[in-house]
Amino acid sequence: MSRAKSPKYPYYSLSKAIENARKVYDADRVAMLPREVIAKHLGYSGLSGASDTAIATLVQYNLLDRIGKGEMRVSQLAVDILAPENESQKQSAINRAALSPPLFSEIWNHFDGRVPSEEALKIYLLRREFHDRAIPPVMKAFAPTMAMLKQQNETESGGNPVENNEESDASPVEDEAVGTSASIGDYIQWESQGALQFKEPQRVRWVSEDRDWLAVEGSSAGIPMSEITIEQPSAKLPPIIPPIANADPAVKREAGFTEWFRVKVGADKLITINYKGADDIGPREIQKMIAILEAQKLALED
Repeated sequence: MSRAKSPKYPYYSLSKAIENARKVYDADRVAMLPREVIAKHLGYSGLSGASDTAIATLVQYNLLDRIGKGEMRVSQLAVDILAPENESQKQSAINRAALSPPLFSEIWNHFDGRVPSEEALKIYLLRREFHDRAIPPVMKAFAPTMAMLKQQNETESGGNPVENNEESDASPVEDEAVGTSASIGDYIQWESQGALQFKEPQRVRWVSEDRDWLAVEGSSAGIPMSEITIEQPSAKLPPIIPPIANADPAVKREAGFTEWFRVKVGADKLITINYKGADDIGPREIQKMIAILEAQKLALED
């Protein structure tokens, strides 16, 4: 069954985006920076789904420019807001940033330069095939961002608060998946050409350096990051297998070891896992074993 796939959108308001841009600007001004450094300036320990969402939102508002593979810097538009020559320059830059996200510009134009009611905006987003989970963040970000728009020489008579025919000198916003950036270990669903590709959510095992592609466990196929949604695993992980009570006496083990797991992997192949220690094997130990086995598998395939 096909589901709605939300278009790209800023995940938070322009005011918060400006605060985040200031953190990067105060730390390194307009130097070219790897994404990992920007994530740390924003308060994250490293790259993750949350940091990717924060960075991608800054790109949507045109406050970050993508320079090269994996490198970005604070944009001139952001500098005009953070260190303006005068208030007029600052407000002009704010106006351009507020309408830089294509979705926000589309909504603003659709409602003739007015902020719609929550109900009207919700219906509009539903008709644009937004996923239910994506609607609240859009609604939360759109209204306060539009409230920052002001005409250059605003008068008491009001009028359309958008500057008249002012061209932006900022570079166009590149497509950046906001709210759909997965990291290794996340469970995802893949939708391509309107159809779901997995019967059940699959776990990510690899993400490309530019974070445009990923692969899931058990497959070497590259999946576009723009076509995935992050999901919860469809079922709980199986319980930890208790130590085997009646271990095979023919299997020799060192003193103090306990047989924990035994499985046939072929007509004449039997694998057993023995452990030694006071504690049972838990999720952390299992994860380490998985990593070791995956490395061994790749070595044998090579």
